[in-house]
Amino acid sequence: MSADERIPLRAPMRSDAIKTGPDRAPARAMLHATGLDAEAIARPLVAVVHTWSNISPCNLN
Repeated sequence: MSADERIPLRAPMRSDAIKTGPDRAPARAMLHATGLDAEAIARPLVAVVHTWSNISPCNLN
């Protein structure tokens, strides 16, 4: 394997888009304020979402 074919140690996470880089400092500050430490912020952020809501009658089944 040549130097150009090295496998990355970690694939980029989709959640890196909201927590990596100098322009994301406010987002990291908010995450720190919620009680997360740097190690927790470095892990993937996972969300569970669904389409049900009682905000509007059109979503009641």
